Amino acid sequence: MDIAAVMELIKARRSIRTFTAERLPREDLAEVILAGQWAPSGSNAQAWEAVIVDDPALMSRFVAFLPGVSKTPAAMIWLCLDREREAKRGGKLGLDSMGALDIAMAAQNMLLAIHAKGWGGCVIRGFNEKIAKLYLKLPERATPELMIILGKPEQPGKVISRRPLQDILHWQQW
Repeated sequence: MDIAAVMELIKARRSIRTFTAERLPREDLAEVILAGQWAPSGSNAQAWEAVIVDDPALMSRFVAFLPGVSKTPAAMIWLCLDREREAKRGGKLGLDSMGALDIAMAAQNMLLAIHAKGWGGCVIRGFNEKIAKLYLKLPERATPELMIILGKPEQPGKVISRRPLQDILHWQQW
């Protein structure tokens, strides 16, 4: 694969929030998690875990407290940090920032895999952590950090412009 193909995939990905009712195969959902698993991990902590929710009844309970999400998606991927594992491998820096950065990098890999499958997805951070922990039955050591809603898009995503490269690129100094 050349850089042009990679850039085409990156530029074509959109945040999608509304999906058809079509279910997604679990094998394909697991493959999305595998894409995330290959993201970098600070101190090789590999301290995040994923909970996939694809039960429509449970997802509709979540949608009730997710701002900006009005319709139940085909699936949700909850990315959770195992704080004990992160503390052992990454210490205070791991808990303060590396764990969240690892999850963000994994989420980007997952979003690209979701797009490559012809699906759409959107990362959500605005959720009630206590309710998420309760519904997901997370152990005390785990905290939900990000959630990805995904499915087959109801409509294509909007193209959103980016700032010109010369406005954001600096050499040697700001």
